[in-house]
Amino acid sequence: MKKINTMLVGLGGIGFYYDKNKKSSYFSHIKSLLKLKYIKVICGVDTNKKRLLDFKKIYKIDISNDIVKSLKKYKPKFVVVSVNISNLFKILKIISNFKSVKNVLVEKPGAENFEELNKIYSIYKKSKINLFINYNRSYQKKILEVFSLLKKKKYFKLVYIYNRGLLNNCSHLLNLMFLHLDLPKNFTILNKGSKFGKDIQPDVKLNFKNGEAILIANGNNKIIHNELIFFNNKLKINSNEIFTKFTKFKLVNNRYIKKHKNYKFNQLNEINKKNYQTSVYENILKNKNSVKNKNIFRSSLKVLNLYKKIYLKYKKFWDETYKKNELYSK
Repeated sequence: MKKINTMLVGLGGIGFYYDKNKKSSYFSHIKSLLKLKYIKVICGVDTNKKRLLDFKKIYKIDISNDIVKSLKKYKPKFVVVSVNISNLFKILKIISNFKSVKNVLVEKPGAENFEELNKIYSIYKKSKINLFINYNRSYQKKILEVFSLLKKKKYFKLVYIYNRGLLNNCSHLLNLMFLHLDLPKNFTILNKGSKFGKDIQPDVKLNFKNGEAILIANGNNKIIHNELIFFNNKLKINSNEIFTKFTKFKLVNNRYIKKHKNYKFNQLNEINKKNYQTSVYENILKNKNSVKNKNIFRSSLKVLNLYKKIYLKYKKFWDETYKKNELYSK
C-alpha cells in the first residue's frame, strides 16, 4: 500500500513538544501521525531553529524553515497545520496554491476570526482541497451520540467546567453543541474570570431555545482540566483524555448552580486509552467514522461568531464593572 506523503507545519506544543519526553503518550501530531502505517511524514516545517533541530534529532525527518520551498520540493498530499492562531489564515492561503495537496487538517478554531474562516473556506472549495478543522472530539462517534441529546430534549441543562481559555479550550464543547444547535438566543457574563494569554476565561450562561448551558472557568491553567455535566438526564462525562477530573468546590459553591449540588450522576467513561488524534486522521483519510466535515465547519463558524459577541460584551463588562475599581486597575 502506497503511503500518504504528509507535511507537518508548526512544531510547537501540539505539533511536537507536548509529549516529547513521554514514551506512552500520543498527544502531539508527530507522534500520532507516526502511529499510522499508511502515513509517511516527509518534512517538519517551522521558523524556530531550536524546534527544527530538536525535531530532526529525535525523528530523523527532513526539516525546513520555508513552507513554500518545502511544498514545491516534497509535494505532500496531506498537510497538518498547527501554527499560532494569528498565522493560520496566511499559512492556509499559501497551501491552497499547491495542486499536490488533497487534504489539510488545521488546528482549531481554523482562523483568527469568523471572516477569515469563511474566506478560507471559499478559497479551499475553489481549489478543490478538503479542509478539516481539528476539533478532535467532534470526530468521535460516542461523544457525538451524547451531544445528539441536545436537540432531542424539550429542555436541557448542562454545566461545563473549563480552563486554558474560552476560545482555546472551551471551543471544543461549543463546537460539539453547535453541531446540533443554532447560536444561543442570548447570553450573560456571570464573572469576568482571569485571562489566559490573550484569551478570555469568563463564566458565561448561554440561553438556547430548548435549554441552557453554563460555562465555568476553573482558573487552573497548568493542565487540561474539563468536566461536562448534563443535569436533566443525570449523565456525567469524565475521562483522562477528554473531560478530566473537575473541581468540585467550584461546582458546588458557585451560586448560579448551587441548587444542583445533590444530583447523583451516572458516569460515562469514554475510551481513555484510544488515541483520539489518530482517529481524526483515519476519518479524514479513510472515512472510517463517516463524520460529516461540512457540519463541523459550520459549527466552527458558529464558535467564532459567538466568541466575537462574548468578547465584545466581556470588554464592556470589564470596563463598566472593574476598570474604575482601583483594586483591578493596577
